[in-house]
Amino acid sequence: MVIINFSDHELTAYQRERITQLATEPITREVRRRVQFDESALETQVTAVLASLDLTAAEWETAVVYLPGLAAGAAVLLAKWHGLTGHFPTILRIVPEAMGVRTRYGVGEAIDLQGIRARARKDRLITE
Repeated sequence: MVIINFSDHELTAYQRERITQLATEPITREVRRRVQFDESALETQVTAVLASLDLTAAEWETAVVYLPGLAAGAAVLLAKWHGLTGHFPTILRIVPEAMGVRTRYGVGEAIDLQGIRARARKDRLITE
């Protein structure tokens, strides 16, 4: 499985182990594209960063994405991803875990956005 990391933070060994457990398959590659968005040019920046990924067709279909922290940037990234591939990716939800006086960040879940979209279409509120 390929992880595409758009966040400011590298994945730790602990997080990588948890991702492997959730996916029940090993991480074969991590592509890191740290993004610092200029909010006046989100679409242009997202287009450029996605074009730089150099993924195979299979990797586009199965990649797991660690989203950037800026909500608007993440939303544009997901919209562009869907437009390019015809589906939403699975994304990682990173969660704080208290460890006494320290906090470490683990992986809470892998969220199947395409599955959520498919289920929502069954409950569609607006019909034609």
